[in-house]
Amino acid sequence: MTRLPAPLSIKEMACFDNKTALAVKWPFVSAMKDYAIFQSGSRQYRASVGDTLVLDKLPVEPGSPVEFDQVLLISKKGDVRIGAPTLSGAKVKARVLEQGRDKKVIVFKYKSKIRYRRKTGHRQDHTKVAIEGINVGRARKSRAKQSTKSEGED
Repeated sequence: MTRLPAPLSIKEMACFDNKTALAVKWPFVSAMKDYAIFQSGSRQYRASVGDTLVLDKLPVEPGSPVEFDQVLLISKKGDVRIGAPTLSGAKVKARVLEQGRDKKVIVFKYKSKIRYRRKTGHRQDHTKVAIEGINVGRARKSRAKQSTKSEGED
């Protein structure tokens, strides 16, 4: 029986500042698909290559490509990278399949004994996208490290 890794303590979580990403190697994730969690609008979505997602309406024509750069988490071959709050350079690439509307939701307001009844409907606009790729991005070297290397070479 494989043991799960111990969760991070509060002290370990507090040692990460906003510019670092946490890399965790899970022992039981080898069979899982690669995925990313990204934010579009005010909602977060989990996506793998080949998935079809229904998002809130985007102002994009059907058939055109879309990139989501607010990637919160990426899992590739069991290697999990968590952003603080997002991963720099990471992108989820998708193609818009169609624009549409959901089924009608009936909103019925009723107050007893005073003959108050209101019936309205609502249809939410949505965009259906197909996920084509997940780019991890590259970890950039800080300028301080680059300047010390260039000074040492002179």
